[in-house]
Amino acid sequence: MSRSLHTQKLDQRSERRLARPYGARRSEAVRLAGRAERAPAVRESAASADGPIAVASPTRKPLKVEAGCPAPGFLNPLTVREVREFLTRLGASACYGLRRVRLRRECVFGPRSILFAEYVLPGEIHLYSVPVSPWQLRFVLTPTEAAMFARHGARVTLDAERGCSTVEWKPAGLRDFFLFEVLAHELVHHQLQLRHIKSLISPRSRADYEHLAKLHTRRAGRNFEGAPRES
Repeated sequence: MSRSLHTQKLDQRSERRLARPYGARRSEAVRLAGRAERAPAVRESAASADGPIAVASPTRKPLKVEAGCPAPGFLNPLTVREVREFLTRLGASACYGLRRVRLRRECVFGPRSILFAEYVLPGEIHLYSVPVSPWQLRFVLTPTEAAMFARHGARVTLDAERGCSTVEWKPAGLRDFFLFEVLAHELVHHQLQLRHIKSLISPRSRADYEHLAKLHTRRAGRNFEGAPRES
């Protein structure tokens, strides 16, 4: 068991800061060490001169998840409830420092690429809407992209002669794709930024950076393994 705030593991530190975001550092140290009778003069709530200091425990504020209304012919694959449940299952360390998740009404499908989400400083993840199934793409998906979609139940048709692709989704498959591939990936961007690792990564190690995102996606899948899901 850690006896110092400096040596607390990330999971423990995340739980502590989420539960008491305005807790004074010295009071937190006293709480951890179990020395309430020698609490410092800095107090978080009123206490009598003779009695022990009552340490305030603010209620944990839920993460802000905002949803926009997509235009006709488009949809948000995830609901606010599904995003909250996913982050809860991943644990406090996964969303520590995250301020907001936005389900955007805009769709960012370009003529040669697709943007599903992006990480926006400081601490926001934007998930963009997508067209209703089937997707008619004006470019040919790479084998890796096609395999990623197919892994979540999509039917992918590639037409190299015409230079286009068709992707047919079931609602449950599209939801899982956004949870385990899109949202989980953006959480890695957030965690790397939070720990100042991103500034230490050179362009040559970009593959290592993306590898971390894949590892996080696998971790999310393991945490959800065996959990009942609605179709």
